[in-house]
Amino acid sequence: AAVALRRGERVGLLVFDSRPRIWLPPRPGLQQLQRMIAMLAKLPEQEEPTSYLRAIAQLEARQRKRSLVVVLTDFTDEVSAQELYASLAALARRHVLVFAAVADAHLGRIFDERESDSEPVLFQRAVAGELLLERRRTLAGIERLGVIAVDAEPRKLSGPLIRRYLELRVSGRG
Repeated sequence: AAVALRRGERVGLLVFDSRPRIWLPPRPGLQQLQRMIAMLAKLPEQEEPTSYLRAIAQLEARQRKRSLVVVLTDFTDEVSAQELYASLAALARRHVLVFAAVADAHLGRIFDERESDSEPVLFQRAVAGELLLERRRTLAGIERLGVIAVDAEPRKLSGPLIRRYLELRVSGRG
């Protein structure tokens, strides 16, 4: 958001779980970043399941103009991604989408663990490997929808996400 706002772009925010929690219409200026941070800081923690369909319906109703939309999520498996596919496909008909998947660094560490071959460690590695494989398949499915996918751990996500945004802007696609 900060990079886009510094470039003179209009940036908005939709935060949701089972229903929309925050909506800030797109506006230009660094004051928008301050508004976004203030709203996010006040957001209570929610334990409700995510409804991508409801969120996309809200975004479609409120954002009619073709836009670059970044979906930032920590989805975990193929089952939860089924609703996500339908939502992204609908949204991609009007907007340019970047799907930013926040990876779980803990899974990678478990899968890469090679110090022990005890049965519990092997079982944990197998489960972590299966979850990582499901994630790769899900991201490949998202890319087949024509959506740009960025997948990285939280500390490593900003760089690839900014790079994709700038590539889209330079190419005239976003």
